[in-house]
Amino acid sequence: LAGVVEQTGQSHSHEAGVPSVALRTYTHLDSDPASTVLELGVTSAGPTGQTFISFEENGSPIGSIANTGGGICISGTTCDFAEYLPKRNADENIPAGSVVGLHGGRASLVTEDAEQLMVVSRNAILRGNDPGGSR
Repeated sequence: LAGVVEQTGQSHSHEAGVPSVALRTYTHLDSDPASTVLELGVTSAGPTGQTFISFEENGSPIGSIANTGGGICISGTTCDFAEYLPKRNADENIPAGSVVGLHGGRASLVTEDAEQLMVVSRNAILRGNDPGGSR
């Protein structure tokens, strides 16, 4: 990782035969501490379905990142996948739950002659093309 300094590193395994886990954080040299990156590495392949990271709220599971036996699965409760798309009309108010039509890659409440119909997400677990504060 060019231009990056490793700040911390820990490695541990709790049981014999369980893959060792390495947890490291990195901070970019030209950035503030808010740009820290977290890396989780497993020294050997664990069983398919093994949870790498779990997320809880008030003691109840709400999501996880798990081994699929060649990749990862990101899962969560009551969540879907979403991608931010530009509006066809910047002044149009499109609330969550609305069915929108895509016209040339731009979303609109007008669904007639749309190339594709989609639903506006309320609670996305993954957001693609997120414009940040300029939503």
